[in-house]
Amino acid sequence: MVYLSQVFDETLRHTSIFSLFREATTDVNINGYFIPKGWKVLVWLSAMHMAPDHYSNPEEYNPSRWDVGGFVQEETWPDMK
Repeated sequence: MVYLSQVFDETLRHTSIFSLFREATTDVNINGYFIPKGWKVLVWLSAMHMAPDHYSNPEEYNPSRWDVGGFVQEETWPDMK
């Protein structure tokens, strides 16, 4: 069942059509952009899921990328606290 779970995760990563709103709980400065407290930010999941700095060969459908250590999990994600 491990591989089936990997297929599911990769399918969701590859075909993500969803987006979500997040509300800034404090004033935030991200990459030179100022987001005031209370503003809503639209997060496009497909943009994150296809980022080559987070996933090697993001256009390729590869369930094995979900093996332990198969994807980039470094300190590259911005701190959204």
